[in-house]
Amino acid sequence: MKQLKFKSKCKIGKVDVTGDTLTGRGGMALFVRYLSQVNIYALLVEAFGRIRRNEKGQPIWNIFKQVFCFFYDGTSRHLVYFDQLKRDEGYAAVIENTSGGMVCSHQVKRFFQGLFVALWGHLSEDIEAVIHLAFEDREAREDRVND
Repeated sequence: MKQLKFKSKCKIGKVDVTGDTLTGRGGMALFVRYLSQVNIYALLVEAFGRIRRNEKGQPIWNIFKQVFCFFYDGTSRHLVYFDQLKRDEGYAAVIENTSGGMVCSHQVKRFFQGLFVALWGHLSEDIEAVIHLAFEDREAREDRVND
């Protein structure tokens, strides 16, 4: 499989003393770096890249990254929390993203709807194949009984 690079524009380069506002999201930066290192984004884009119908909005891999971080963080279970995260520059920096690259709750909702349709499409194809095989097997048994 070809190794694709999914690099964020904002990487953490060093740790130093700062006067900036810090976040209490321990481990989030390591989690983001881990996701990048295991090359999961390439697999996700390959599997679900077609749910992105046009080039507007955020790339699929970036939305997956933010959703994974949302689940990892666990601060809230509500999608509207993405609106608060979009305004949080500290959170954006921790997950190696720009403020403009953050998604809102409406984008995440549309993403999940597209993901459901994509998954249901695969599932319905699998179900159709199983039903087809079941009917073929039934017809073969009936032919054996009738012979």
